[in-house]
Amino acid sequence: MGSCPNRVSCRKPILVALMVCLVVLSVAGPIGAPPANAAPQGVRLTLGPYLQNVTTNLATVCWGTDGAASGAIVYGTTSEYGALARAEPVEKVQCARLAGLAPYTRYHYKVLADGVALSSDASFKTLAGPEQQEISFVAWGDNRTNQAIHRRLAGRVKEVAPDLVINVGDFVESGRRIGDWNLFFDAERDILANAPFYPALGNHEENSPLYFSLLSLPGNERWYSFDSGPVHFIALDVAFSDYQPGSEQYAWLERDLRETSRPWKIAYFHHPPFTAGPSHEASFDVLAHVVKQFNNAGVQAVFSGHEHNFQFTGRNGNTGRTLYVVSGGGGQLRAGNIYSTMSKFGIAGWSPQRHFLLVEMERETLKVTPLSSEPVVVRDMHGRPIPMPLVVNRLN
Repeated sequence: MGSCPNRVSCRKPILVALMVCLVVLSVAGPIGAPPANAAPQGVRLTLGPYLQNVTTNLATVCWGTDGAASGAIVYGTTSEYGALARAEPVEKVQCARLAGLAPYTRYHYKVLADGVALSSDASFKTLAGPEQQEISFVAWGDNRTNQAIHRRLAGRVKEVAPDLVINVGDFVESGRRIGDWNLFFDAERDILANAPFYPALGNHEENSPLYFSLLSLPGNERWYSFDSGPVHFIALDVAFSDYQPGSEQYAWLERDLRETSRPWKIAYFHHPPFTAGPSHEASFDVLAHVVKQFNNAGVQAVFSGHEHNFQFTGRNGNTGRTLYVVSGGGGQLRAGNIYSTMSKFGIAGWSPQRHFLLVEMERETLKVTPLSSEPVVVRDMHGRPIPMPLVVNRLN
C-alpha cells in the first residue's frame, strides 16, 4: 500500500464487492435542519455513518448507501445544525469533511441524500486541546467472532460515552470478506456514529484492501499518532509492516516519541510483548527494541490484543515503569487459565472474561477499568481478587 497523508483527499478508488470509495470534496455553508420528507426512492443507509480522523478542528464522516444520490452532512453545535459538508455522488461509500470545528466541543450531524435526511441525529466530541486535562477513551479488540457478545458489549461501550475509541486489532474475522466488515459496522453502529474510531491492524484484517478503502486514518494508516488533551496516542502496525531497527516504522516511532510535548504517551498495537497465554506466546523477543524505545521515552501505558482475555503487567526489568495491558476479549474467548505462567511472564493480574476497557485520564492519573455486561473479576497468580481500576500515576 502506498503512503497517503490524507485518505479523504487522495484515496484511490478500489472496486471490491461492488463498493466504491470516493475522493471527497467539502463545501461548508449555512443550512437549516433537513426536511422531514422521505429519502430519495430506493436509497437507504447500508453502512454507518461512522467517524474517522477527528482532530480538534476537523472530522470526517463516512457512510454507505444502496443507491446513487448526492450525499452531504449537515452539522452544528445543536440539532438545528447550520453548516453543510458535501460529498461527490457515487455508488456506495461516501465521506465528507466537517471543517471549522472547535476543540473538545460536541457537534450534531445527519446524513443527507439529495437534501433529504437518511440518518437520525448523532453527535460526537472533537478531540481536546492541550489545555484539557481530563478525557476518557475505550480500548478493546478481538471483536471478530461471537457477534451476539460483540453487540452486547458495544451497547455497554455506548453507555459509558467515551471521547474516543481505540481498537487493538482483529475486529473482523477475515479482512477480505465484505460480509465480515458489514457485521462489524452493524454491531458497532451506535459507537462509530458517536465517537472517533482509531484502530490498529491485527492479523485477521489480513492486510486487506478493504481496511484501507473503508477507513480514513491519519498518516499512512498503518502507523500514525494523534493528540487529545494531555495524551499523545501512537498506533503501530506489528502485524504486516517492518518495525525492526533501520525500518521506516522504527525511525518514525523514534522521531514521533522525541517530538511530542504531551505529558502522557500511550501506544497500542495488536501482538503483545507480554502475555502468559494460554493460546499465544509473548512477542517480547521481536518487540524488545520497541519496548526499549518506550522505556527511553517514558511511555506510560501500552495496549495490545491477540490473546483473548484481560492481562496486565507488574513492574520488572523488562517493562520498566510502563503498564502493559492485553485487552483481547471483545468477542471471542479461549479456554484455559494462566495462573501457573503469570510469574514467569511478568503478568500481575488477569481475567478470562469478555470485556472492554474504560480509560479515564484525570490530570496526573490514568485509571483503567475492565467492564462487561456482567461484573469483571480480576485475579492475581494465587487466585485472589484484585480491586479495579488499575491506577497509573504519571510521575511514579
